[in-house]
Amino acid sequence: MEMTAVVAGENGQGLEGGGTGSSENTAAAAAAAAERAERYPAGNSSAAGAVSNFVNTIVGAGIIGLPFALAESGLWAGVFLLCLAAFLTNRSTNMLIAAGEKIGRLNYEELMADSFGNAGVYLYSFFVVLLGYGAMSAYLIIVADTIPAIAEASGTTNGPFADRHAVIFMFGIFVVLPLSLLKDLSKLAYTSGISVLADVFLTLIVFFAGAGEASTNDDIDSSERFVFIRPTVFAGFGAISFAFVSQSASFLVYRSMSKGGVDRWACVTRWSVSIALGLGLTLALSGYLNFVNETDANILNNLGTRHGPANIARAFLALTMVFTYPMEMYVARHALDVAVFQTWLGKGPTTQARHFGISIALWVLSIVLAASTKNLGSILEIFGAFSANAVGYVMPALLFIKSNREEFSRASAVWKKGTPEYHPALGERLWAMQNFFVPMFMVFFGILAMVAGVATAVASELSPTKA
Repeated sequence: MEMTAVVAGENGQGLEGGGTGSSENTAAAAAAAAERAERYPAGNSSAAGAVSNFVNTIVGAGIIGLPFALAESGLWAGVFLLCLAAFLTNRSTNMLIAAGEKIGRLNYEELMADSFGNAGVYLYSFFVVLLGYGAMSAYLIIVADTIPAIAEASGTTNGPFADRHAVIFMFGIFVVLPLSLLKDLSKLAYTSGISVLADVFLTLIVFFAGAGEASTNDDIDSSERFVFIRPTVFAGFGAISFAFVSQSASFLVYRSMSKGGVDRWACVTRWSVSIALGLGLTLALSGYLNFVNETDANILNNLGTRHGPANIARAFLALTMVFTYPMEMYVARHALDVAVFQTWLGKGPTTQARHFGISIALWVLSIVLAASTKNLGSILEIFGAFSANAVGYVMPALLFIKSNREEFSRASAVWKKGTPEYHPALGERLWAMQNFFVPMFMVFFGILAMVAGVATAVASELSPTKA
């Protein structure tokens, strides 16, 4: 019927019917716009404000492990992978927003559900919960590293603040758990600014004080400083991905803007990722070039406990970890509730009992993992390789391809011999696929990085030669 109406219109007939269709389309578009405005109300943030907010989401606790990531990857391979992660983060967040705008779902979880059904919800929730769990455990390990060091600097060598397990349990029970049980985290929003200040201060400390501290360490092997690539390169990329993954928050920042649009968001992303990359490269190079093979997963552990500015950075870092933990809990708890209780079991909106139950379960699991290991590096590598690569690169690329499936089908058809769309000229075929090269690379590289990163991280951890 629609084809008949179109033909009649082209022949100069049926114009009244065409006008009615146009009116119906206009009404449908207006209704869709009204639904969108109600579902996703516009924020009041400027482009500059959005850049600041997005930098906050990228530059977080993971930055502390970037020098270690270079040590695991090799200097030049590590720098390349750091730049690659920034490039992929820029492209993947743009793909997410473009897919969301096209489908009309400005939420990662809803976009996965709309594109892939319940399977998309389960897939998204699985990786987001794992990533959040790894992040919460890493934050507790960092707190357990920093508080005893500050206590030692103040002359306290005994007591609960000097024992990492006691610190984990005390901060976990009396600070982290009460904050994690909050339903409204708006009061913690200001802490993101503290986090960025802590990262900037940390970078300056390592940049200016690293050489002096390194000069007293006789175990540093300077001959390894400029190694191009190491066997654990994919594990190192896992730690890099852990630091840069921010795609889950991209829609939150986008919806906070007073004026949206794919082009406007691309500008915000470009500036945000560039700032984060500059800060990350400075810290990574300053830490690794000074401490080489002795580079710790928590770069502050390479600085002495008597170093005053380093202890200030430790205090800032511990404070931001305490306030960032509940935000990771919020995301993981929501994803788990939606996937298990609302989608799988059909229990409806969350209840008070579920809220507390899921929160306490995740909290206990993170306490157990943090108390059972000091190895922050393995946490960053394994959870970064497995979860961050999936959330940050693989799923955004799949969503982009899915949202443009008709264009992708047409572009793919030019490669199939025996079809009317087939082009024998390689240049024509490549040109047809130009918009999908990066998404396809992200899918294949992301899966490779997931498998190889976890395998090399686990193999390195189990190696008998590991210090």
